[in-house]
Amino acid sequence: MNIEDFGKTIKEKYPQYQDMTDADLGQKMIEKYPQYQDMVGKEPSKSQKVGKFLEGHGVIKGISDIVGTTGLGKGIAQSIFLKFTKEGKDTQKMMEEGKITPEEFDNIVGEGLATPKEVIGSAAKTALAVGAVGVKPAATVAGRLGFGTALGAGLGAAGAIEEEGGIKEVATGAVIGGGIGLATAGLLEGIGAGLRKFSQSQYAQKRTGYTYLKELQPPKKEIAKDIEKGFKTFGEEVADVVDDKGSPVYTGSYKTLLEKAKNQLQQKGDLLKNLLKESPTIRSIRIRQDEVAKDIVETMQNRYGKLSDIQIKQIQFEVNRMPKFMTPTTLLKAKRMFDNLIPDSFWSKLDDPAQAFPSLVKYHLRDNARKLINEKTANPIIQKINNEMSIAMDVRKLAASQMATRAARKISGEGGFFYKMIGRFIDDYVFNPAITTRSAQAIRQLGMKTGQTIQRQLGRFGAIKGIEAITRLKKQSEKPI
Repeated sequence: MNIEDFGKTIKEKYPQYQDMTDADLGQKMIEKYPQYQDMVGKEPSKSQKVGKFLEGHGVIKGISDIVGTTGLGKGIAQSIFLKFTKEGKDTQKMMEEGKITPEEFDNIVGEGLATPKEVIGSAAKTALAVGAVGVKPAATVAGRLGFGTALGAGLGAAGAIEEEGGIKEVATGAVIGGGIGLATAGLLEGIGAGLRKFSQSQYAQKRTGYTYLKELQPPKKEIAKDIEKGFKTFGEEVADVVDDKGSPVYTGSYKTLLEKAKNQLQQKGDLLKNLLKESPTIRSIRIRQDEVAKDIVETMQNRYGKLSDIQIKQIQFEVNRMPKFMTPTTLLKAKRMFDNLIPDSFWSKLDDPAQAFPSLVKYHLRDNARKLINEKTANPIIQKINNEMSIAMDVRKLAASQMATRAARKISGEGGFFYKMIGRFIDDYVFNPAITTRSAQAIRQLGMKTGQTIQRQLGRFGAIKGIEAITRLKKQSEKPI
């Protein structure tokens, strides 16, 4: 029995392979079940020579591998070999002049050229891969589920074409692939929704805030009494500050936090000043000095008890730094003056009443000025910028304080170079907030973008393609060939 007869026998038993030639069907059966080799002659058929060309030419096989799909890769590689290489041109010429037989030609090139179906199916897969990069990611869940369904259907149909399937097989591949695409996209949407729910939970928000409190280390009683604004701690306020792109501002080393705070103060201060000047209504607002100082004595008495005459004079001196009557712009200028007068060592000196008292007076006057600007202007944009400036000032001073503390605790070089290097490592890495603040923000922003990025679209494409390919291989393994 020759290979064609053997294939014809298989076809009679399995009619679904009518589209295949008898020789190809017989050969594929033998390749999967070598025990049937004895039933046919030993002479290899043309189909056994498929791929010999690619296996024997490393560069051309590399082209096929880069393309990544069987038929298209084979067709491109064979075309390049025959039309653009000296060896290929000589082979083609010898075939045309009758100097080599078709069998010898096949030994060099493989089994002629890739079949049209192989090329079409492989080209469709490649086009889908390229298209997944070029298509604008959908902004809605329904759009992403639709993309996944269409992609899965396309991959399933293309795979069936590549495998020389008929209309029925192609339609079946599209239906199965579409189901896989929808299910996979739905699973990824569920994972994304879970991440978003966690990242936006009160637990995640609080933990991020705790990270900043730990790194910047404001005194605990200040967190409870003076720094906590509304329902958020100082740490959560810092974590909430983002740039125009939505990325967190305060991440990095103490030096980086310090520089970012200074930049925020400069940029936000200039912007706020311009906004206050632009509105005639706001320019007409008048704020009295005693409005800013209204509760300063009571606040300091609650902290220090009965105030001495010297302390009362210190309060009056600081209040008199401001004009009797101010516009919001003038009040902003006074607020920034107090910001600059508060020393960077402010937070570390709070336990020393002699040094802390004047700075705390300035701090509370500054905060009262912030509140009055927000209240009098009643402008959400101005309020946001104004609050972020106050946060920047606190970050600047706390980061500077931490840097000073680390420098004071730095291990001296008396123990030699080795111990000095250990000290540097501890100061610059172990006590450096860069890792913890960035990690906290990364957890906090998990899944914040709901899928409309090229990277996530490519991830969806890879997942759908992989599951569809596994399903196809499993289905093939269940067939007799």
